[in-house]
Amino acid sequence: MHEFGNIDSWTRDKLEKVRRYLDAYLVALKNTSFSLEYIDAFAGTGFVSRPIQFQAQSLFDTEDSVVVKDFIDGSARLAIQTIPAFSRYTFIEKHSERFQQLSKLRDEFPQLAERIYLINEDANSAVQRLCRIDWLGTNRRAVMFLDPYGAQVSWETIEAIAATRAIDLWVLFPLSTVNRLLNRNGKIQNGRKKRLDLLFGQQDWFDKFYTEAQDRLLFDGKDEARFEKRTSFNEISEYFQERLRSSFAEVAPNPLILKNSHNSPLFLLSFAAGNPRGAPIAVKIARHILGNQ
Repeated sequence: MHEFGNIDSWTRDKLEKVRRYLDAYLVALKNTSFSLEYIDAFAGTGFVSRPIQFQAQSLFDTEDSVVVKDFIDGSARLAIQTIPAFSRYTFIEKHSERFQQLSKLRDEFPQLAERIYLINEDANSAVQRLCRIDWLGTNRRAVMFLDPYGAQVSWETIEAIAATRAIDLWVLFPLSTVNRLLNRNGKIQNGRKKRLDLLFGQQDWFDKFYTEAQDRLLFDGKDEARFEKRTSFNEISEYFQERLRSSFAEVAPNPLILKNSHNSPLFLLSFAAGNPRGAPIAVKIARHILGNQ
């Protein structure tokens, strides 16, 4: 079980960036006929003002995952407090205890209770089901914050979001977790290799991140290729950006690498716009908020 108290300054800063986008989004679309929605796929408890304890769940949960949990908690409450209000808030949380805490948001914000929809389910399955709705045909638009506790999100889920052509996505990508999974010699366990396949949606990540060494290995009398890791945090970031560009209408070109107090990269905060017509202005806003790196 992990326990933490003070919220890191970078966490507060990134929460502010998401909040600023929500403000701008609602103002930009307030005079349209769209039903405007907010979706938080890993909503946590909905709170950020006090220390929280939780039991790690995923194979890939790390110290990084604990920090991002703080970030997710703040996002739900910030979205609810944004003015003007969204037409609908969808909060997804699989963990039963966190979900019980999350449910209290309806009591805390009774004026918005009818707009708050709570889903106690795995985020991948819940998001994919939500994305099967005819978003364009029903005149709906949304901002989704996809902020997992580790490397749980499958590329199938991200593709489903993009396919709606109606959802703008803020996504926190687990840079340090992925970097650790990419060991130096390329001998990655099958379970972890499968996780990376699901995360990126294809298998060419190995060719992107490894190169065959000039000298080869002799193993049990057989000549065997030897691989060397040749990637950096920036290259992992660019590959993820490349994957986003393959599915979304447009992607902000300046994702933010989030670092801990020791200046070590933890996550990548990226933005992708779903609707082709609205993408230029959405990316312009997000690019300004993300700032110069």
